[in-house]
Amino acid sequence: MIKKGITLGLILSLASILSVPSQAINASNQPQAIATPPVKNNVSPNITTDKVKQWIKEQSKNKATSQNELYLDFLYYKTLNLDDDKEMELVVTAPGGAHTGSFFVFDQQNGQYQLIFEEEWHVPKDGLVQPDELDDFIPYSTSNGKRIYKTIDHSGGTGIHVETAHLWYIENGKVVIAWEGEMKKVTSFQGILTVTLGTYHIENDTLHYFANSYKQDIEQKQIKKPDSQTEAKMFQFNGKIFEEKL
Repeated sequence: MIKKGITLGLILSLASILSVPSQAINASNQPQAIATPPVKNNVSPNITTDKVKQWIKEQSKNKATSQNELYLDFLYYKTLNLDDDKEMELVVTAPGGAHTGSFFVFDQQNGQYQLIFEEEWHVPKDGLVQPDELDDFIPYSTSNGKRIYKTIDHSGGTGIHVETAHLWYIENGKVVIAWEGEMKKVTSFQGILTVTLGTYHIENDTLHYFANSYKQDIEQKQIKKPDSQTEAKMFQFNGKIFEEKL
């Protein structure tokens, strides 16, 4: 068990050193086609936890979640202006268990908050809409004015942990998923540990995705350099989603 722990620690330490933080901004010196104001997080005093619970219970299609009072006791929410109108959107997460949860987006329509998006994503409270420092956050804006946001979903089970990035925007009162990709995947099966770390960068409407994978036999008596491989892909924004360039 000591050798397994040492090997696992070395693998994860190596992975953390070689990984690069994900970015959802344009790092180019070229000006953006659309100037996007910073996102503001102003929680309305009229919004309370009890009201958010009520809206979920009334509007959610997932009754197993919406009617579970214990489940909803662990919800977190933020009000943000995520699109071009003046009304604030409401983003909610109910993390649930270790790898279970729900993610909701409400939009103000006719003066009322309407549920426009829900998924069974496990999203920690500090990962509702990333980066977390929203007062200084300017989201990436595509050439046709889509304001792209990122949410990380934590999923998995016995012997596996996966972190998936979901890039999305709001259009005509609906959430559109523009791209999804694995940021981290750790599996342990029959003495083989596999670690995959991904990162992405968006520039000029092109998303560059990179992933490094490492495989190590944690049952071996001597620590050896793990097998590794690298993956690189490009995705072009076609006006709606990021489409892979083959």
